[in-house]
Amino acid sequence: MMLRHFMIHLADRYACAPLSVSARLVEACANYEWPGNIRELENFVKRFLVLGDESAAIGELQRGSAQDVHNAAPAPEEKPVQSQPDLKEMVRTLKNGAESEVIAQVLEETAWNRKRAATKLNISYKALLYKIRQYDIRPRQVG
Repeated sequence: MMLRHFMIHLADRYACAPLSVSARLVEACANYEWPGNIRELENFVKRFLVLGDESAAIGELQRGSAQDVHNAAPAPEEKPVQSQPDLKEMVRTLKNGAESEVIAQVLEETAWNRKRAATKLNISYKALLYKIRQYDIRPRQVG
């Protein structure tokens, strides 16, 4: 079965022990439609391997199946519901905010000497210039 194959393969890739696959999880996987095909299954196994929470994995499959049924053919007058940001998006936003704050702080500490700031941050001068533009970091206005 592909579920066990991916579990063994990914556990080996990430140098960890494969998790046991219960009959309940196998049944939940068998009942799921897998609209993303084999890649979706592989990503599902990665998440299960990292989180190690079988109940959450089964819940994910059940929510996905229920969502597919509800979203199969929305009525033309229905407006799509704005979805919550996914975990990856939330992590990216938090990471960017933290990175921007640290860069701004080091620039202030070095009196905006970008070469010293880059050295202190252990990044290249060009990378620092890119991040200053990316995050639109500007010197604080005093007064």
